[in-house]
Amino acid sequence: MSYSPQNLEKLLIFFQTNNIETLTFWDIIKIINGTKEIPSKAVILTFDDGHKDHYTNAFPVLKKYNAKAVFFIISSKPNKDPKYANWEQIKEISNAGFEI
Repeated sequence: MSYSPQNLEKLLIFFQTNNIETLTFWDIIKIINGTKEIPSKAVILTFDDGHKDHYTNAFPVLKKYNAKAVFFIISSKPNKDPKYANWEQIKEISNAGFEI
């Protein structure tokens, strides 16, 4: 993870304090289709490759602040490489409403 959990938390607090909305790519599709308004300030947070620390460090902080995020995974890694989140963890992230 490029950010420590503490720095991610500071970033999310900054977003909330400054009314910066976190979006997903589905939100962008809704904006394009006219079913969602364009926020005046917005970001998309992405977590790439499905590293285990995204589950252990980022996921709890994102949930705490009700932030949206997109998690990209390498589909050959779960349950085969301990440095990556397993399928149950990925399912938990997805079930919590995050985009995979």
